[in-house]
Amino acid sequence: MKITDNMIKNSCSATIYRRGIEYFREGRVHLRKRAENMINAVIDGDEIYNIQVKFSESGIESCMCTCPYFQTMDTVCKHIVAALKQRQIELEEGGGYVDEDDKLAGILCGGYSAIRAPKEVLYPSFTLSVSKSGAALSYNVSMSFSPTGAKLQGIENFLDSYINKKEFRIDKHLSYEPGKTEFGKYQTQIIDILAESYENRSALSQYYQKSVYQTSVGERTVGRILPLLGHVDFHFVLDSMNLHSLAIRDENPDILIDVNASDEEIVVEVSERGLAITRSGEWFLYEGELYHTSVGWRNYFMPIYNALNSESRTYISFKGTNRINFATEVLPEVKGRHGVVMQGLEDIIVDEKPVFEVYFDSANNNITAVVLARYGTIPMRLPEDKGSGEKIVVRDYDAESDILSHFDRFERNGNAFVLYGDGDIYDFITLELPVLRLKAKVAVSQSFEGIRITEAAGLSLSASFDPENRLLEADFETELTVEEVRGILNSVRLRRRYHRLKDGSFLDLIHCKESRLFSVMEYLDFDDEDLLRGYKRLPMYQALYLESVSDVKKTEEFMMLIESVHSIEPVYPSHLDNILRDYQKDGTAWMKQLSTLGFGGILADDMGLGKTLQVIAYVMGENTGKPSLVVTPSALIYNWMNEINRFTPEAKVLVVDGPKDERETLVEDISGYDFVITSYPM
Repeated sequence: MKITDNMIKNSCSATIYRRGIEYFREGRVHLRKRAENMINAVIDGDEIYNIQVKFSESGIESCMCTCPYFQTMDTVCKHIVAALKQRQIELEEGGGYVDEDDKLAGILCGGYSAIRAPKEVLYPSFTLSVSKSGAALSYNVSMSFSPTGAKLQGIENFLDSYINKKEFRIDKHLSYEPGKTEFGKYQTQIIDILAESYENRSALSQYYQKSVYQTSVGERTVGRILPLLGHVDFHFVLDSMNLHSLAIRDENPDILIDVNASDEEIVVEVSERGLAITRSGEWFLYEGELYHTSVGWRNYFMPIYNALNSESRTYISFKGTNRINFATEVLPEVKGRHGVVMQGLEDIIVDEKPVFEVYFDSANNNITAVVLARYGTIPMRLPEDKGSGEKIVVRDYDAESDILSHFDRFERNGNAFVLYGDGDIYDFITLELPVLRLKAKVAVSQSFEGIRITEAAGLSLSASFDPENRLLEADFETELTVEEVRGILNSVRLRRRYHRLKDGSFLDLIHCKESRLFSVMEYLDFDDEDLLRGYKRLPMYQALYLESVSDVKKTEEFMMLIESVHSIEPVYPSHLDNILRDYQKDGTAWMKQLSTLGFGGILADDMGLGKTLQVIAYVMGENTGKPSLVVTPSALIYNWMNEINRFTPEAKVLVVDGPKDERETLVEDISGYDFVITSYPM
C-alpha cells in the first residue's frame, strides 16, 4: 500500500495536518506493528495515545485513536496524521527506516555484546621523569607501546579520547578502540589517574594546549602513581638521566647520620642524604633505589633532610644556646634510631628520665606546693627553672606537663603554687593528690597533714516519746560545737559534698557515717534554739518518719508508740463487716492511723473501688459526736446522701444546698447530724 501526501491531506483539515506533521518531526511516533494493510503506533502527546489505521486498495479504510479529539469527532486526528507520515517515510526509504526504540534497543544490546566479547589487552610502559630546580621538583609522565617502544605521540589527545571513549590510533599498526581493546589492570589504574589529572588541568583554561610526548602531573598525583609502578613496565628518569632497573622497596633507606659533640658545638652530618621524590618523604630515592618509607622514619629524618636541602648542605653546627635547642628538640627524636651514630654527647648532656618531688605546706586555710624535677643529680624547679647551665639537660616536657596538670587550679606565687578556696582544696585532696602520689615523691608539712578528709563527726540522734504529755522529741549528742553543727546543716541544705571544720579538716558529707542523721536534722528543721538545748519537739506525725530511719536510735517509749500505731484496728458499724472488702478495711485502718498521729491524708484509689464507703465506715466508727463535713461537686451531693443512707441508714445526714438564705438557715444548727454535705459555693 502506497501512502501519499494527498492521501493524508484529504483525510483531515489543514490544521490537523499541520499539527500532525509537527508531531512527526518532534519524533513522537513509535510504530509498533507494520503490515500491508494496517499499522499500529503509540504517540507521545499530552498523554500516551494508541492509534490504528487499516488500509484498502482505495486508501484509508478505517482508523482509531484513544485521544479525546478522535473519541469526540470520530475523524482523523493529528496523532493519526503523524503515524501515517512516519510510515510514508519508511516506505519511501525502502523499509530501511528504523524506529527510535529499535535504535535504542540496538545500542543497548550492542553495548552488552561488546562487554562480553573478548578484547585485545594492551600493556603500555610508563616513564616518570623528575626534574630538580633548586629544592623544587617537577614531574612528567610519558607512555610507550611494544614492540617498538617509541613514545606515544599526542599523549594528551589519547587521554582525551580515553575519557570520551573514542578510538585513537597509536601508530600505523595499533589502535585503541574502546569496544575492542582494553588495558591491563594496573595500566588502567595509572591511565585513569593520568586522565583525571589532565582533565582537571585542561578545564582551567579554554585555550589549553595539549602536550604531545608527556603529560605534566603534580606531587599528589605522583604519590598515587608510584605504588602502581611496581606492577608495570616502567622507567625512572631523574634530570634527563635514565635510572635503569630501578627497584622499589617497601622499607626505609639505610642513611647514616653522624652526631659529634664537643664543648663548643654539636655537629649533625649527613654525607649522602638522597632525594625526597615527594615532599613528605614518603617516596625517597637513595643510592639508585626508590623507598616507600614509614611514618616513623619520616618524622625523625625529614626535618634534618629539609634543613640540609634548603641550603644544599651536608652538615649543621649547633653552638651556644642552639646546643640546648638540639638537646631538647632534636636529640629526643633521633636518639636510638637506626643509622644514627653519636659521639661525645654523654660528656655535655644529661639525658635521664626525671624523678618528680612535690612539697606541700598549709597556712591560713590555703595550701602551697613546690614542684621539682630531678634529672640525674640536677634538680629543676618547675615550671621555669633552666638548670645550672653546667650541662645540657634533655627535659621530658611531656612528663613535666603531666605533673603540672594537677596544679591547674593553683595560682603562681614566686616559685611556689598556691591554692585558695575550700571547694578547690577539697577537690585537690580527694581527686588530684591520690593520683599525684603515684607519679611523684610527696612530702608534706605538719600543718598540711591537718587538712584531712574525715568520715566521722561524732554525732548521734535518738527519737523519744513522753506518753504522759504526748510529746515527741528528736535528741542529739555530739562533741562538735553548736556553730559547727549549724554550719554542717547549712552545707547539707546547700547540697555541698563537704563541710570544713574549725581544725581545717573536711567532713565528707556524702560518705561520712552520720550523713543520714544530718539529712534528718536538716529535714526536721533544727533551729538555733533546738541546737542549744540538744533536742527538738516534733508533731506526732513525724513518728513514722523517724521510725523509718535506721540510723536514728529509738527509746522504749517511742517504740511502744510505733507499735500502738501499727496495731490500730479500724472501728466501724458491725453490719459493714460483711460489706467491706479486705482492701477497704485496710484503707479504713490507714485513715485511723493517720488520725491517731494527727496526719491528714488523701485516699487515692481508682474510680469504682469504694472510696465513699471507706470514708462512711471510718466516720461512723469514730463516733466523735460531732458532724463530719463532706464538700463535693454539686453533681455528687445527692450521690453521697444516697450512699450514706444505703450503707448506714442510722446515720443522720444534712444536705446544705439551695439559695444562700436557705443554706444559712440550715447551718445554724448542725450539732445533731453525723454528716453535713455541701458543695464548693457554700
